[in-house]
Amino acid sequence: MAENIVRIIRSFNYYPRIDKIEGFTEGAKAIINGKECITFSSNDYLGLSRHPRMIEAAIEATRLFGVGSGGSRLTAGTQAPHCLLEAKIAEFKGTEDAMVFSAGYLANIGIMPALIGGTLKKLVLSFDPQNKELLEPTEIFVDQLAHASIIDGISLTAKGGNKVPVQIFKNRDMAHLEALLEDSTAGNKLVVSDGVFSLHGRMAPLDQMVQVAKKFNAEIYVDDAHSTGIFGENGRGTAEFYGVENEIAFQVGTLSKAFGGQGGFIASSKDLCDYLRVAARTHMFQTSMPAGIAMALIVAIDLIKEEPWRRQRLIAISEKVRKNLTSLGFNIFGSTTQIVPVGFENEVKAKKAAEMLMDDGIFAPPYYYPAVGQDEAMVRVNLTAIHTDEEIEKLLNSLENIGQKLGII
Repeated sequence: MAENIVRIIRSFNYYPRIDKIEGFTEGAKAIINGKECITFSSNDYLGLSRHPRMIEAAIEATRLFGVGSGGSRLTAGTQAPHCLLEAKIAEFKGTEDAMVFSAGYLANIGIMPALIGGTLKKLVLSFDPQNKELLEPTEIFVDQLAHASIIDGISLTAKGGNKVPVQIFKNRDMAHLEALLEDSTAGNKLVVSDGVFSLHGRMAPLDQMVQVAKKFNAEIYVDDAHSTGIFGENGRGTAEFYGVENEIAFQVGTLSKAFGGQGGFIASSKDLCDYLRVAARTHMFQTSMPAGIAMALIVAIDLIKEEPWRRQRLIAISEKVRKNLTSLGFNIFGSTTQIVPVGFENEVKAKKAAEMLMDDGIFAPPYYYPAVGQDEAMVRVNLTAIHTDEEIEKLLNSLENIGQKLGII
């Protein structure tokens, strides 16, 4: 069976080329397939992953606690650095508590079933069948471009026979969301969205989403993976950017992008976090992150506060790149962030553009169907605070030249 599946996938040319990073040299430069390149594909948006203070913190904690944690958080895997990190995240996000997962993906696929279709909820109901509040049906309203981890988390809510209605609204289309909410008869309504959409670089209009959700007594769940640490006056993400932090019931994020480490989190009330600690299966049964990573992430939060120039520079160079590419005639799919997709019409041209960029010493892989729509083949450019002005100019000049050669501009 596996052989037939592989043969079919290869016939559609779906297998991407996987480039090997052999090490970093300086700044945003790395050795890739034996060649030094400027990386424009990393999610290390603030350039913190190799910060000396983070490395030192990781080494010191590793000496004390070892390379691995030795267990899940409910067994031997809760160590002092994990507790310190959760307190630090809660302080940063301005919430009562926070809960850390070993990966951002694990956060979404653990939290969603625990909120809506969790086994603990069933256990509680079995002891209290008269509790009508918990028996109220839930309906999910999810943005059509929500991250794969959100989609997988929603699909897991049906585990054990739960039937949870799911409505998909058009990307960032609040009129469509409002129409769907208006038609719903569910007692509980949950609106789910990314804060920044990872392939198109567009920000969710959380201010409008809050207004719509309030009309229908719906709660909001936001995965702010690509915004936390960057947007808002203090870098707390899209909710801070729009001034609606107190209106978002479930603030989820990652520690592997702007924070420069690994892991995911939810920042919320103490009651919710206490519940999730015993209800989210990806917390109960997954080995916790190494203590060295946890201590490095504590330093990362300090650095975000102490060095605001990083997010300020990132925002400034992102605006410059978007403005220049738009003026050249490129389709950047409405990006408003540091993620700048550059349209190349079809898969063949997108792959060729990525190859030509690599020839120029620039690493930015192509994306094409089924990762994006069939008419959305692109080279996605991820900008970071440590890209130099010279590297930005080289990127723009190279894209202009390639765009002209391929008949895009």
